[in-house]
Amino acid sequence: MTGLTLICVPFHLGSKAVGMGKGPLELLGDGAIPDRLQGAEYDIEMVQVGDPAETNEIGRIFELNRSLAGLVAATREMGRLPVVVAGNCNVCLGTIGGIGAPSVGIVWLDAHPDFQTPETTDTGFIDGMGLAAATGACWSTLCDSIPGFHPVAERNAILVGVRDIDRAEQERLDVAQVEVIKGGQGPGRLALPDLKRAVAAMADRVDGVYLHIDFDSVDPSLGSANEYAAEGGLGIDDVEAVARAVAERTPVLAISFTAYNPEVDRGHRFRATALEVVEGVIDPALKDAAGRFSTV
Repeated sequence: MTGLTLICVPFHLGSKAVGMGKGPLELLGDGAIPDRLQGAEYDIEMVQVGDPAETNEIGRIFELNRSLAGLVAATREMGRLPVVVAGNCNVCLGTIGGIGAPSVGIVWLDAHPDFQTPETTDTGFIDGMGLAAATGACWSTLCDSIPGFHPVAERNAILVGVRDIDRAEQERLDVAQVEVIKGGQGPGRLALPDLKRAVAAMADRVDGVYLHIDFDSVDPSLGSANEYAAEGGLGIDDVEAVARAVAERTPVLAISFTAYNPEVDRGHRFRATALEVVEGVIDPALKDAAGRFSTV
């Protein structure tokens, strides 16, 4: 038996239980993920981030990340795997802070690069800036307020399954050192050899990896994860293959699953897909390269 802590962050842009903030409550509040994982005899605990006191959107988002960093750090100190289930991708900041390692890699599965900055965005949607902030391109003062946070070097970030890219983001990616394994071909078309080469190169530079799964990385033929879903995504087997490829080369230090909006999930079809994805990712993440269960 091995241990993991499910950390619920039921917020969307700092507001609780609205839009994608309902996703964690749907997946954790009724025990769906814990029930799914119990069959594998995992030792499971569950905690929830408290409500922020800040009144403005950005302040609330960063307060949540400061609290999350503490929960992730405490989880890792107990030798357990932190598994964050959240509304927004910006939880990457608190999760990386909680990991606390100055040399950490990111493998980021998403339909979108989340590589906007306040200077490039034309919408002001802060959740489109998660990977940019994590790699030190923006919000540096507020990121510094997150305990343990260190910007991740761009060359230690791998973006997988991306296919819906704004022009400004593409221009940034064209000059960045982020490794991009594009999607757009649909389930079963993951460029796995390219991914494995990128992970192998990164593994020599990092102490371990933060694995980030935005549910809209999955193709909408398997259900609509959220209102931003885009055609040509990954299949469940593809996501599992990414997790295996990472875990075979370097420790998985924390995982986030984000951006499920039950309001756009007709007939709860994607809910079943999400549970399969979670189960398929966690098992290899908790095992070492020899297939033995290990602590993180």
